[in-house]
Amino acid sequence: MINNINQTVQQRERAIGVEFTSRGRPKEADIVSAITKYRADLLVDGKLPNEIKNIINEAYKAGIAGGEFNCETWLNNESYRQLTIDYYNLVKGTFNIFHVIKNHPQYAANFELLKMIMTMITTASAKVRVFLDAQRTY
Repeated sequence: MINNINQTVQQRERAIGVEFTSRGRPKEADIVSAITKYRADLLVDGKLPNEIKNIINEAYKAGIAGGEFNCETWLNNESYRQLTIDYYNLVKGTFNIFHVIKNHPQYAANFELLKMIMTMITTASAKVRVFLDAQRTY
């Protein structure tokens, strides 16, 4: 499930024409170009406004844009979550799934539960490692 969520942004970027290769992340300029073609409704005098470019730039630096979206970070970091929503609004098809999850109580509760489960698994794994390391030293 987590892998599917991690792929969500990249799948939308591919759908609007962002090309991913085996050489790594696409360049930020390629993402800007794809969004410019896809979202002509946002253009002012044939260009994206600086506000939109800033969202793309911040999303790229945070790893949201360009195929490095991370669901765990999204669950645990409110500013990353909001930036994801802002960026996904630029590449969405019909609706912004991240906005729906955040603002619909039932979905939000399910993702809070997922966050809690992931935290418990991480904590339990760390405790098991400590126990096994202590056991090996005796």
